[in-house]
Amino acid sequence: MLEAINSLNLNLFGFVDWVQDGILKVVWNIFIWGPLGLVAVFDKVLIFLSSGIVFDLLFNSNSQFSWENIPTAFWQFEIVDVGLLVIIFISQFLTLQFKETD
Repeated sequence: MLEAINSLNLNLFGFVDWVQDGILKVVWNIFIWGPLGLVAVFDKVLIFLSSGIVFDLLFNSNSQFSWENIPTAFWQFEIVDVGLLVIIFISQFLTLQFKETD
């Protein structure tokens, strides 16, 4: 009789282990491998964009990097970008300074 109970418990614990293992694998794949896969894809995209033909097309450089090879449109974009950053920062700063407390 005791052997039957022990074999029943072993089979039940085997089932519980199987369920726990399945849940662990699902959670691991969703929360660990999923984000790591996204990071790996993003890394590959950045490596592609920072090398070879894309760099040559954007900065018109056939050899080493030079500040003279950066296009005028890029500098214009940077000036507009910094200007918008300053405007947004100042508006947020003033909003927080003069915000009335409830």
